[in-house]
Amino acid sequence: MSELTNPAPEALLVVGDVFFSAKLRDTLKHLGMGAKSARTDAEVAGVLGAMQPRLVIVDLTIKTLSAAALIARMKGEDATRSVPVIAFAGHVFTEALGAAAEAGADRVVTNGQIAGNLPGIVADLGLLTDHS
Repeated sequence: MSELTNPAPEALLVVGDVFFSAKLRDTLKHLGMGAKSARTDAEVAGVLGAMQPRLVIVDLTIKTLSAAALIARMKGEDATRSVPVIAFAGHVFTEALGAAAEAGADRVVTNGQIAGNLPGIVADLGLLTDHS
C-alpha cells in the first residue's frame, strides 16, 4: 500500500465541525504536518502542555470555547506568542473575524479561503520546507 505515513503532530486544530476538521487534517498531512484536535479550553491546555505546535488553526464559530479569548491568551503568553494562528469563519461572521484580528491572529480568513487555499496560507506563514 502506498499510504502517507502519519507525520508527527505539528498543528493544533481547534475546530468544531468534525468533517471540516478532517478535511484540514488531510490537507496538512499532504503538506507533511500532523495535527492534534482540541475542542475545549481544557483540551487545548492539555495539548499545549504536551507539545509546542508550529501552527494553530481556530474555528471562530466553535461553540465549546471563546475563540477570540483563546487567540488573545496564546498571543499574550511567552510560550505560544510566536506560534502562528490561522482563524477562520464564514464570511457573514464579520464580528468574529474582526475580533480574531484584534486578538492577534496571524491570518484571518473565510471558510472558503482556508478550504481552498490552506497550502498557500501555510506557505505564506513560512511553515513549509521543501514542498515545491
